[in-house]
Amino acid sequence: MPERPVPDASRPERARPGSARSGADGSEPDGPESDGPDPAGRPTVHEVRHAADVATGRVPADLRLTGARVLDPFTGAWRDAEVELAGRLIAAVLDPDAAADRPAPVH
Repeated sequence: MPERPVPDASRPERARPGSARSGADGSEPDGPESDGPDPAGRPTVHEVRHAADVATGRVPADLRLTGARVLDPFTGAWRDAEVELAGRLIAAVLDPDAAADRPAPVH
């Protein structure tokens, strides 16, 4: 019989969809354990939802970096871009012309 791998104690087990620890929609539960940053640096459910709202333009970004130069990993080319941040996450990397149509960050 093959040996079962020993779980790595440095990587906490994440909730699986449909398990008792996951939400009805398969998401991780919102609770005290998800309010702060994960020790491993993974974003919380709230942070990801906020970044998704910023990425789709439903809410303004927390910060917009204008005049940025970013490396396109698919082509290897540098290009001008506007980078929108949602908290500590990059929510969107936009062409400068497309950024003009999005809600401005609120300070």
